[in-house]
Amino acid sequence: MNLLACSLAAALLVAPSEPSLYGISTGHSPNKLGELVTIDARDGTTKVVGSFSNHAGYTVPNDIVRSADGKHYYLTELEIGEGWAKTHLMTVDAKSLEVERSVLLGEAFDALVVDVKGALLAGSYDKEGSALVRIDPATGESTLIGRPGRDFQFMSFSLDAHSGKLLGLTPLLRTSKYALVWVDPATGKTDSSVELALEATPYAMALAGDGKARIVGEQNTLYEADPSTGRTRKLASTGAAVVVGLHAQK
Repeated sequence: MNLLACSLAAALLVAPSEPSLYGISTGHSPNKLGELVTIDARDGTTKVVGSFSNHAGYTVPNDIVRSADGKHYYLTELEIGEGWAKTHLMTVDAKSLEVERSVLLGEAFDALVVDVKGALLAGSYDKEGSALVRIDPATGESTLIGRPGRDFQFMSFSLDAHSGKLLGLTPLLRTSKYALVWVDPATGKTDSSVELALEATPYAMALAGDGKARIVGEQNTLYEADPSTGRTRKLASTGAAVVVGLHAQK
């Protein structure tokens, strides 16, 4: 190995790793849709990348996921009125964080995720229970893939790139507990689930590169969770505003 190669190798060894998670927080910036943040999955170190412009007046960020080509973010935002709420899907330029398109989805859409084929999926809930749907971000049209079950109302989905399956975070509606549930993105059917040993209320979840889930919960706390057992442990405080959407960096 020559001197240049040795220097590069040494630099890689000592260079700090990039934060492994990104998400959207409710933010501190006025008249903004929310803040794009990065979170180190090991120690919770959180950095604000920027704020999403708010031209339409929606004020409640709900979830975020990056497009398969990395050029856009998809955001869900809630427009809330007296006794009603609507979910809007924003397509946002990844560099400028400017909204390029906004389409109306409906009342209850959450848990955005991009599958291994690059399609945008989301969780939904109606009188028939939870649903996994495919969304056309250009039109907002949704297509039912399948129904995971009445006991679930998914808050987050995270893609396991190795298996292609989705890991979902959901309350168990009959017990008020929370669980991690594996879902087949092709059918919407559940494979397995574990109840979380978590006392705090969770807000968002993502699978990290080590195979463990990271959950952001009450008081801006970052937890590690084992998808096989449901065991959790507190890692750190993110120090951010409330993080309502979370995903692993590619």
